[in-house]
Amino acid sequence: MGTIQWNWPENYGEEKFIMILGGLHIEMAALRMAGSWSQGSGWAETLVQADIASPGTANSFLKAAHVTRTRRSHQITAATLNILQPKAYGKYTKDAQSDDHEPLDFDKSKPLGDTNKLNKLTLFSSMKSKSPTRSKQHLAFAKDDCGLFSRLYKTCQTREGDLDEFLKHENRAYPPELSSGGKFHFSKKAHLLTPLEQLADKIIEASHVTSTILDGPAVVEMLKPGGSTVFQEYSTAVFIPYIESQLEYRSRLDLQLENFLRNSDNKEELFSFLSEQVMQLAVKERKQLFVTDKKQVLTVPPRKDTANLAPCNHEEADTRMMVHAADALECGHRRILIRTVDTYVVILGVALANERSHSKKAALATRNAFPEVTTAFLSLASTTSELPDGVLSTLERFIVLFYYRTSTCCEVNVLRKKLFSRKSRSLEDLPPTRAALE
Repeated sequence: MGTIQWNWPENYGEEKFIMILGGLHIEMAALRMAGSWSQGSGWAETLVQADIASPGTANSFLKAAHVTRTRRSHQITAATLNILQPKAYGKYTKDAQSDDHEPLDFDKSKPLGDTNKLNKLTLFSSMKSKSPTRSKQHLAFAKDDCGLFSRLYKTCQTREGDLDEFLKHENRAYPPELSSGGKFHFSKKAHLLTPLEQLADKIIEASHVTSTILDGPAVVEMLKPGGSTVFQEYSTAVFIPYIESQLEYRSRLDLQLENFLRNSDNKEELFSFLSEQVMQLAVKERKQLFVTDKKQVLTVPPRKDTANLAPCNHEEADTRMMVHAADALECGHRRILIRTVDTYVVILGVALANERSHSKKAALATRNAFPEVTTAFLSLASTTSELPDGVLSTLERFIVLFYYRTSTCCEVNVLRKKLFSRKSRSLEDLPPTRAALE
């Protein structure tokens, strides 16, 4: 073709021809552009969750690797949205009529593709990818271990490989207890309560409690105003009756009405007003009521000595609740109930009550079978620099018994080799090295 254009440019030159893409290539370009727009929107994950395609096939739709399948996926998506649209509008109309509102009507003069400004739904962006199952994670770990051992085997063929030296080093960037799939596990602070909930007994009635400490902001959020329109109505109809019910079966009630975590003038005004209303309650004989007022504490009946409670310069409300709990303990209360929604308050409360929880039954059983480790832990708590003689050996023996109860060895590195070579343990299930303990 080039030779003809060079020899006869007047008849077959480039200006005489117009290059036009075929229909297939035009469609591929359009589908790839749509896939580029849909990247990260959750469209592929939606197709997987609907069992329309596998994860690999759904991701190929974004690149239009297969034109027919990609076209069909777009057709299914458009048909599904066409079905869901009248259903959503019907539900909206029904909800609007039940709330005595006039439903909005669509302006039929505008194109169907125009943006509806009243629609603030995040259709695909809020969908989360499906997490792999535990069996798939174990399979992925096994594949990683196979790759590692294949490289190790090749290295040992050409160099003086030493398995003992290899097992003296950690093969993971993070400990297995704090990682998942080789990645550091980031968690929410609320997850700290899960092991505590499993250990603690569920209490339906707390009639044996003598003192109650209430997190005021949490109580305000919990008690819905109902038909109240002003603070006075909310206090009279909702808040004060709740406080009276809590004090009826308790001899002491502490109300923490300071919110240090939010800077809201409206809430500060509400808390000051509620404090004044609570102080007007008629408290029965042998009952005590403590209400915070900024750095001071108001008491009913009046208490002369409040040095343990006020003035209080704590910047966080959770630590101030612990001050009230400590004062209740000094006053002879041994059954204290703290009502809050803050995880930190729960952790501080456990520490204040000097209760130790064990999330691993195996660790507790190992400590009971090997009581010498308690002395080693006490030595660690009192040591600031170098470890005392024999402490590291005791800890090694404790780790050995924790991972292999009937083992007679005393070194963790020896146990790592034994578990790996004879017990077919994966690298992730091996105990920490001696260097890690040091």
